[in-house]
Amino acid sequence: MYASAWQPWMSDALQAADISLTRAAVGDSGAGLELTLPRPASPVTARFNVKKWDLVMPSTVDRLPRLYQGDLPLLVVADRMSGETVDRLRQGRYSWLSRRPLPSGLRGELRTKATVYAVWDTQSPIDPPPGPGRGRPGLAVGRLAQALFYLAEATQADLADETGISQARISQLLGEWPAGSGVTRIDGRPARWRVDNPDLLISMWLTAYVPEQRIPSYWYGLDSLAEQARTAVKALKGRARVSGSLAADALAPWAVPQKVLIYTDEALDLSTAGFASSPQRGATLELVSTRDQSVVPSRQAQPFLAWAAKATALPLADPLVVLWDLTHSEDLDSDPAGRHLQARLVDTWRELHHG
Repeated sequence: MYASAWQPWMSDALQAADISLTRAAVGDSGAGLELTLPRPASPVTARFNVKKWDLVMPSTVDRLPRLYQGDLPLLVVADRMSGETVDRLRQGRYSWLSRRPLPSGLRGELRTKATVYAVWDTQSPIDPPPGPGRGRPGLAVGRLAQALFYLAEATQADLADETGISQARISQLLGEWPAGSGVTRIDGRPARWRVDNPDLLISMWLTAYVPEQRIPSYWYGLDSLAEQARTAVKALKGRARVSGSLAADALAPWAVPQKVLIYTDEALDLSTAGFASSPQRGATLELVSTRDQSVVPSRQAQPFLAWAAKATALPLADPLVVLWDLTHSEDLDSDPAGRHLQARLVDTWRELHHG
């Protein structure tokens, strides 16, 4: 039997995934929910009927067609689920949410008519220690999806070489890879993983990626944004990667850039380069110190930067990171600019891998 359908941890999980609860009708037999799923695509409203169990077994999923015959799509909620149970839920095209994440860090999948939105835990390291504990995908799954996008097809060994993640961890993550993410397993010796839909994979990466620690500082300059970027890059002696709207404008021109975002691996006082320290509001340049490996483009990402090389001599961040920064910015027109950049990346991917 299912318990009371709504629990406080569900609100926390949805909020952490940037999902808004817009309406709820709660009762002992379930909860009718209306959720708003976030960017990068335009926000989507989805309605579900929620049923909660303490533990959902594969046999429970097999009985769902008899247990539930409502008009709204069913969202199955439980304190814990096994990987086999999740496989059954996917086969039945049910949405699901678990208080205890799978070892990969995946804790739910919300299905709409157009796509599947993955809900991740956000608390664990890239390679969790042995034994019981929660696993966060943000670093591991984000890095893995990024590598898959650029490689297009790869074995576990290829992905381990590309990401630095152990093959054991990669095997675990791929075994629980979220449905509807545009990736297919090709059986063989060894098995290979192939990207069939780069657009879906990018959307999945944008929801899964969690940046490593960032230390920002804010600066104000009088020159054009492009000139400010060139001055800062020179002051950083090349240890810089430009992201945000300025980089997006070089990759896929759409909107007028409104601020410079630059990554570096070591903080620097830009007052020596003619900038004035500024509050975040009103700053023209944000300098972010980070050791996030996702920021620096890999060799496989270089073809995606070829177009930008014609427009700017600035060293750009990884195109997916540029897209993530753009869609998480407060710039005017960031939504349509993000969709335009994502479409450009998908078109480039198809040109590279399908001629």
